[in-house]
Amino acid sequence: MKKSFILVFLIANLLSNDIINNPYLASRIRIFEEWMNTQMDYLSLNGVSVGIVHKQELVYYKGFGNANEEKEILADEHTVYGIASITKLFTSIALMKLVEEGAIKLNDPVTKYIPELYNIQSNGHNVDKIKIRSILTHTTGLPRNFNYMWDINNIQETITNTESLQRLSEQSMIYKPNRTYKYSNLAMTIAGEIIERVSGIKYEDYIENNIFKPLEMSDSNIPITLGNNIYSAIGYGQLIDGKRNKHKWTEMSRGWGASAGAIESNIVDLSRFVKWHFNILKEKGDSIISYKTLKKMQKVHWIPIPFSIHPLIMSPLTLLSNTFYKVGFGLGYLNLYNFVGHNGSLIGFGSELIMDNNNQIGIIVLSNTDDAPVNYWNDRSISKNLYQIVGKAILKSEDKYHLKWAEYENTYYFNEDLYYNNYVTSINDKLVMIDLEDPFPLKNPTIFKHIGDDAFKETWNFGNEIGGETVIQFERDNNNKIISILGTNYRMFPKY
Repeated sequence: MKKSFILVFLIANLLSNDIINNPYLASRIRIFEEWMNTQMDYLSLNGVSVGIVHKQELVYYKGFGNANEEKEILADEHTVYGIASITKLFTSIALMKLVEEGAIKLNDPVTKYIPELYNIQSNGHNVDKIKIRSILTHTTGLPRNFNYMWDINNIQETITNTESLQRLSEQSMIYKPNRTYKYSNLAMTIAGEIIERVSGIKYEDYIENNIFKPLEMSDSNIPITLGNNIYSAIGYGQLIDGKRNKHKWTEMSRGWGASAGAIESNIVDLSRFVKWHFNILKEKGDSIISYKTLKKMQKVHWIPIPFSIHPLIMSPLTLLSNTFYKVGFGLGYLNLYNFVGHNGSLIGFGSELIMDNNNQIGIIVLSNTDDAPVNYWNDRSISKNLYQIVGKAILKSEDKYHLKWAEYENTYYFNEDLYYNNYVTSINDKLVMIDLEDPFPLKNPTIFKHIGDDAFKETWNFGNEIGGETVIQFERDNNNKIISILGTNYRMFPKY
């Protein structure tokens, strides 16, 4: 195997000397990267950038595929993507900063700042019951988006907040406020207008001055249309006839409203955002907003039950969720068991930023492919595999300097034309073979028992038609280098 090549390639993606010298973690990173390379081909993904933050370090980052296929620009940690609804975290923090400063209150009616809301067709509901808190928990009852004509002829039309508010008279309330979870970009667009009217500063400038600059997020911005940054990725649409074309609709990023989903950012900048969270929560300090406010934002305030429910009944349910399950919406944050954060989907782009606060592990995944499985609940989830394969390995200190069967570790394939790869490695001192096409490769590895020299036998696996009968033999050349795996009726060759 070309181990020197692998190590040089790997070290370029690691920052910590402790991690560079950790064979177990290096092994898990190789598994993830080989799995990702397989998924890039298997799903025809254009570009993906990933990053892991541990405590106050961006410990791992890597780009796969192309930021711009036509210009052959590779994706990396500096590639700028549309992060879509992750923008809502920044908007929520800005609102809560104004709450802390006493400029607004969580229970203020939105109509106090946005009287245009009276123009919406109320359907018998009281619009004065829509609170700033309702915006943050997505319980306003407002439509998902403001009135915008999704027409190819309007693709470069820029709709200002003023124009979107003027169009409220053409829209209707969907639900009674504070009774039903209803995700609303329109509500977050209104939040941006509240920030502007209360602070006297444009939303874009408020986020720049109060979040981007303090956190040194120098590559992050809120453009009129996507792709103005020289490092910007090109958004690509769905796979049609074996090809993904540049998605025309990425030019209308304001179709969701700036404060709902217009931020562009990259792995490096978002890692600084994650580190800010971990620092506030650990040090209980005050930076941008206070520890107390951030903790409050990250608690579950509403569980998205698919029917109307009174807040007095929701209150004990959220108490149970915060105690046991931690599933639901906070004040701008989504809680998913041991994670808190947000995901985003914009035509041509997908993104996820989730944080395991207990272990101070942050996962960031950005893609410029329309249907890339970036989200934790997706089949073939990139963020879940990044956490399960690499994130957990960062925390597994007992295996720091030990990796049994390391000499066999590699990707093995039948031939260049047959698309089927397996990865051989160690799990709990057992030699295992992993199918790199598997959506979650560590979930069902094939386990082998050492039977002598370079020979291993598959352990009995209930439900596997050939389980228990497979014997593999690693073959070596005259220089003792492994050149193939000989199976019962096949031979595979090492990739490196």
